[in-house]
Order: sequence, then structure tokens, then C-alpha cells
Amino acid sequence: MALELSAYRMDIEDDILTFFNTTTFTRETSNAGHTRHQGIEVGLNAGLTSRLQLEAAWSYAKHSYEDWVTSTSADYSGNEIESAPRHLGNVRLTVRPFGEVARATVEWQHLGGYYTDPANAHRYEGYDLLNLYATLPVVPGVEVIGRVNNLADARNAVTASFNPFLPAGLQARFRPGLPRTFFLGAQYRFGGTR
Repeated sequence: MALELSAYRMDIEDDILTFFNTTTFTRETSNAGHTRHQGIEVGLNAGLTSRLQLEAAWSYAKHSYEDWVTSTSADYSGNEIESAPRHLGNVRLTVRPFGEVARATVEWQHLGGYYTDPANAHRYEGYDLLNLYATLPVVPGVEVIGRVNNLADARNAVTASFNPFLPAGLQARFRPGLPRTFFLGAQYRFGGTR
């Protein structure tokens, strides 16, 4: 079993940031007095049995504007930085029912909620996805690979943002993630199987 743990904190003075100037209807770049980025990350890799493997990674982070007043006098000091989720997670459970010759993995992906604007007035709640992977050797060196992403067909957005220049009702912008998606393929490994 392997366990990794790390913590970090970074303070940036005069960070260069972009914001929407709602007075001139332009997108502007300015210096923020002070931003802070801090968090903790943990990773786990454990062989539960000779045929069952658990891998997990989790991150908790907080990114904030410690001191930022824009040229339009908007004060974002103390707010969280937009598009920066506090929680990111990934857990995979792999089973090898016949030793090393075949494997199947179920994976849970978690993206926590985050603000979509520097005023912290709008928020995207994040998502949870379930994926399934399988590999089956058919002859030496050749494997059939199958994958199902978003097994539960959950609605999600790869990215979410807020644009105050758009008409009301259209200001929240989402780049949709894929619905349930199936992949099937084959791969050849030179030199036989691993």
C-alpha cells in the first residue's frame, strides 16, 4: 500500500487577473493586491487482495482574493476565485478475475461546486460521474478494450461561467459534458502481453 499526503500554500502579490467591466462593457485585466491558494491532497494505492486494487486521489483547496478592488471600485476582497472547486476526487476499483490476463475498473469522478463570478453571486454545483473500463486479451499481444463513460447518464458541465454582458437568463454559460458514451477498441502490444 502507498499513501501520499501533501499540503501547500501560495500567496501572490500583484496577481494579474481578468474581470468584466460592466460600466464600459469590456473585459479588462488588472492587478489584484493579493491572492491566496492553499490546500491539501491525498493519494492512496492499495492492493486489497491479489486480484483487487484500490486507487484514490482527493484534493481540498481554497483559492481566494485576499485583496482586490477593481478599477470600477468593485471589491472582491475575501471572495473565492471563480472556477476553482474546493473538492476534486477520483476513486478507482480494479478487479483482475483471472490474474493479469483481464481487468475491469469502475471509477467515480467528483468535481465539487464552485463560483462562476468573482462577486461569488453565481455558483455551479459540480458533478459526480461513474465510468467503467474493461480489458480482455484475445490472443497474445492483442487486447479488446471497452469503456463506458458517464455510466449513469448524469447531466454535467465540463466548465461553467457567468457573463454579465449577455441578456438576463443567458448569463450562466455551460459547456456540456458528454452523455453516456461507449467506446470499443483493440490494441496490439509488440513483444506479447505485459
